[in-house]
Amino acid sequence: NEITQTNFTIKVNVPNVNLDHGVMRLRYISQNPTENDRGMTFYQCADVKIVAASSNSNAPKTTTENKKEVEENTADNSCCAAQQFTLYGYETGSWRNPTNKVYYFDAVNKLFRIDSNSGNGVDTKDGNFQMYSNFTSGIEYYYNVNANTCDLYGLNYWSDWCYGKANQQTWMSSVRYGNQLGDVWGQEGTPFTWTNARGNCVPLSMVRPDTGEGTFFYNMREGAPKQGFFDLPAACVTKAAEFESTKAPLPPTTRKTLF
Repeated sequence: NEITQTNFTIKVNVPNVNLDHGVMRLRYISQNPTENDRGMTFYQCADVKIVAASSNSNAPKTTTENKKEVEENTADNSCCAAQQFTLYGYETGSWRNPTNKVYYFDAVNKLFRIDSNSGNGVDTKDGNFQMYSNFTSGIEYYYNVNANTCDLYGLNYWSDWCYGKANQQTWMSSVRYGNQLGDVWGQEGTPFTWTNARGNCVPLSMVRPDTGEGTFFYNMREGAPKQGFFDLPAACVTKAAEFESTKAPLPPTTRKTLF
């Protein structure tokens, strides 16, 4: 059921050894929403032979190279992602089914929407939800797509997609992906770590090392989300009108992490 095809190129680090026969395996997850195999995991394997490079590429780093690496990793690499963007994510290893996510972020207008699709059910383990956070009104609208219901919550903090000092995060390490570096951050009181690309601050992942739970981000597009993406579903409009008539206190949002 292939409708579209997108070709990707990625650099990999091959061990500098002589190897007569090995196997290179590629694992990827389909994310095309128009195809039946969306969310399925595919594997491709290839037989490879490796011939070690003749140059002394594995030579120990010089004092200057080591000093440069230390300076880069100990510098303040705090940063913030773009003020407006659309970002895709894939959550796995958590208590719910593997989950496809889309983040619509608009710091200019203090709006944030998260689409979370774990299946065709109606509960948080296997359901399809849209969370509309309006930090002007202080309300999060939690829309259950499959059940066509909406619940309202009070917001607690603004998710600014900043890394480092702005969120009292501590730099933990650097990681290499392709030919670029990413910075890994921890935060006191939470088991999660966050990783962003160094230089452009593109979000890469949010991982809980003790359980293996992780959300991995991809296909970030900077710029304001399309017009209408923050319009509330009818069920949420009705619920908001009920709230305005009663002004009953709202329960706090169930969201527990920055992103």
